[in-house]
Amino acid sequence: MGSAAARPRVLVARAIFESSLNRLREHFDVLTNPDDTPWTPEQLRTQAQGCWGLLTTASERVDASLLDAVPSLRAVCNMATEIFMTTQHM
Repeated sequence: MGSAAARPRVLVARAIFESSLNRLREHFDVLTNPDDTPWTPEQLRTQAQGCWGLLTTASERVDASLLDAVPSLRAVCNMATEIFMTTQHM
């Protein structure tokens, strides 16, 4: 009997809810940023080597140099939230 194929590796660049990580872990080998500090572009390229997917926030810049440096990437997803605040005067 052959060995099971390796699951695709996904890098989560910043902290997200544990429940979200657990959902990802059902399908992928998940690497995280345990310190939840923004990585420099060089650090992000290094951490992403060999990864199939990358989950970023507004802190990380995904550009041609990153994509060229990490040819294994097949999916790059960005998680961002916008909060709109209004003040209503009565």
